[in-house]
Amino acid sequence: MALPDQGAAWPPPAWAPLYDAMRLDDAWYSGDRQRLARVYGNHKRPTERRRLWGRKPFENRPDRRDNRLHVPLAGDIASTSADLLFADMPTIKVEDTTTQDRLDVLLDEGRAQQAFLGAAEQAAALSGVFLRVTWDRDLASRPLLTVMQPDGAVP
Repeated sequence: MALPDQGAAWPPPAWAPLYDAMRLDDAWYSGDRQRLARVYGNHKRPTERRRLWGRKPFENRPDRRDNRLHVPLAGDIASTSADLLFADMPTIKVEDTTTQDRLDVLLDEGRAQQAFLGAAEQAAALSGVFLRVTWDRDLASRPLLTVMQPDGAVP
C-alpha cells in the first residue's frame, strides 16, 4: 500500500467505522467520565446519545450533583488479560549460542517483557496493537521495542 497523498483524509474513509469503534473502546479503557460523556454525547445515533454517559448533566440546575457512577472495569479486564498472557517472559530461542547470548541481553536491557505486557493490555482494550523497533542513539545504544496503538499505524 502506498503512502497517502499530502492532505488526504485521515482516517481513510473506508476505515472510519473502525476508528470510531476504537475511539469508543479507548474512552472505556481510559475510565475517564468526561471522555465517555464526550464520545456518547456527540454520537451520530440519537439512541446512543440517550445512554448513561450521553446524557447531559443538570445544566439548568447547578445546585444538583451528578450522581452517575463509573466503575473502570474495561481497564481492569484488559490489565488482567495481559497479566494472564504475559505473566512470564516468553521463551525466545535461536540455535547459535553467541546470537542467543546477545538476544538475551537485548531482551533484558530493552525490557521486552514490560513492552509485551503493555502491548497485550492495549491490544485487549483497543482490538489490536503494533510492535515496532526504533532506535534513538541519544537514549540508548541499542534498538528499542515500542508499542503503537492501532489508530496510530497502518498495517
